[in-house]
Amino acid sequence: MILRAFLALVLFTALSTSAADKPAAPYTIAVWSDVSFNSEGGVSESRILKEADYPVKFLDAVKAKIAAMRITPPEQDGNPGELRSGVRVSYLITPSASGASVSLQETLLAPLPLREVYVAFPKSLNREDSWKGRIDIRCAIDSDGQCQNPVMTSDNGSLPEDARRFAKDSISKWKFAPQTVNGQAIPGEFRMSMEIAPLHDLPMYNADLQEKGMPESVQKLRDIMASSDGLMIAAPEFNWTISAPLKNMIDWVSRFPAGQQPFFQKPVAIVSATMGPLGGARVQYDVRRSLSGLGVLDLVKPEIFINNASTKFDATGKLTDEATLKIMKEQMVAFQDWIVRMQRAFA
Repeated sequence: MILRAFLALVLFTALSTSAADKPAAPYTIAVWSDVSFNSEGGVSESRILKEADYPVKFLDAVKAKIAAMRITPPEQDGNPGELRSGVRVSYLITPSASGASVSLQETLLAPLPLREVYVAFPKSLNREDSWKGRIDIRCAIDSDGQCQNPVMTSDNGSLPEDARRFAKDSISKWKFAPQTVNGQAIPGEFRMSMEIAPLHDLPMYNADLQEKGMPESVQKLRDIMASSDGLMIAAPEFNWTISAPLKNMIDWVSRFPAGQQPFFQKPVAIVSATMGPLGGARVQYDVRRSLSGLGVLDLVKPEIFINNASTKFDATGKLTDEATLKIMKEQMVAFQDWIVRMQRAFA
């Protein structure tokens, strides 16, 4: 059973009326559920993952869709069997000036992803002349819920070794619940995509350019941010303040009108690193000040300021300092909790 999934990965004041009125591009929201089907093909039990992430009315629509599902039951020893599988229901959200329309895009059965892990992003892919594009991944899920023999391809024909290794090392750390028939695990296939979208693709902010319509790279970044549960910003400090690429990203994405603004009520965590002794304390202050007017939900504690960074990362950019790794893990746990709490508060 095959999943066709799309996952997006981001590496990290006057507004003209004509530009503000242009709706954002459509985007997809996908909801995963753990579903059991009886031997007649009907749903006997279901559980939506991350229920706190979604509004109640939206959840009710998803639950109704799943409850109405019917499948051709798999056979075991010549008899119809009971299937347990992950179910991914995808909805297409089409923004408009008056709000947004929601339409069912697809419903697919596949091994259920339980844990998603992304390894350190390679420096070679974060240069101005670096490769960009979509990485399509296909792998077999074994009875232990691990991805075996992943196959990586690219939408533009070429795939550099660093991008291939990043995708392979990441998906190999994922954990799945394999599909089962009558309680016995069966082979399953999982498909997904990662998109590499560097910030240097964004043009320098210009209101005259915006007047002609949002650049494609800006629209794509906005859609990725809008579909995310939260944003983690890793900020270097340039001349005691925000780097030009980061500030340019904030300036562009903040230009979307109300209802399409991805920063509004978005959980955000910040980490900074510098070669000096302060670890980016000044840049964090400026980033928080810049984002506060956009309505982000800022995680205040724990704060992370990585000072003397040259002594804490190896030549490949991997963080090796144990004390820093410890506080980073604490921040990620706190950030996950913060995301859930904020989603419940604003559901």
